[in-house]
Amino acid sequence: MLKMCNPKIKIILKEKPGKPSFEPHEKMKLNMDFSNNSIRFNLVPVLSSIKMAEGAGGIKSTADLDQELQKERSMIVDAVIVRIMKARKVEVHQKLVEACIKQTTMFQAQPQMIKKRIESLIDREYLERDTNDKSRYIYKP
Repeated sequence: MLKMCNPKIKIILKEKPGKPSFEPHEKMKLNMDFSNNSIRFNLVPVLSSIKMAEGAGGIKSTADLDQELQKERSMIVDAVIVRIMKARKVEVHQKLVEACIKQTTMFQAQPQMIKKRIESLIDREYLERDTNDKSRYIYKP
């Protein structure tokens, strides 16, 4: 609502236009003379980077967003690795990393992250290392 009461836009006219808040009994009316040259314009409120960092307005802080993003990316990489290994059954480390980078289209997967995710999958017993060749992984159905 505040965005529509903005002095630059003036879609809704407030009784007290100087205050950036609403009072319970404040009267507002629709501006019937409103016109705009652009076809669309943005009414979504934008918080400053300082408010985002503080987590104001129920929006998560940048640290929380980064952590959530890393969690989502790790799940995507896990899914790609399992999909590749399910199809190939046995694969060498370098070829697995290359295939994973090619198949990850939402972001640029880094080899170091892929290596961590492979280790995680080994710990969770989705993959195992070959006893003869340590750079070879075997899919465990």
